[in-house]
Amino acid sequence: MKTYTGNPRIDQHLKNNIKADDYVNNYYFLEYICFFGSKEEIDYVFTKYFDLNELTHHPNFLIRQIVARQGYNLDILVNDPNENVRFVLAENGNKLDVLIHDSDKDIRAEVASHGYGLDTLINDPEFEVRFAVAEQGYGLDRLINDPEWAIRAEVADQGYGLNILINDPDENVRYTAKRRLDQLCHS
Repeated sequence: MKTYTGNPRIDQHLKNNIKADDYVNNYYFLEYICFFGSKEEIDYVFTKYFDLNELTHHPNFLIRQIVARQGYNLDILVNDPNENVRFVLAENGNKLDVLIHDSDKDIRAEVASHGYGLDTLINDPEFEVRFAVAEQGYGLDRLINDPEWAIRAEVADQGYGLNILINDPDENVRYTAKRRLDQLCHS
């Protein structure tokens, strides 16, 4: 019998010509490999047993996500048509220089959560992205005047401008500012 990885848990499936998206113990096989294989075994399955190019262009976006999570073919996957695949790259801190300009606001917010490109993302038209910038503590002097109450509340939660935000027109912002002031007074 041919030895593939030397791991019997994996090789038993490889000898049966398993597909990347076949199920093994409620996981796609490719995902199963990532849980139970060593780095060398994962690399063997992704690059030698399967055709990595085919995995990178697999019709199932979940397979492409697994490929991205393992760090393969990021230059191709950064342009994947599915935002969930591109989100994995952002989540892992890959290709942030490209993803900062992504059309999906959640991806740009994830870029901000890595502290990347905050000077650009502070001007994003989507409040979710500016909120992620505020969470990083960046540009609070500008975000204190943001039209979205949730961003001003996050500024207050960061402890910035409390003497101003305690009088904010929005009750949620005022509540957050008061709570934060109380915390600071009792610490």
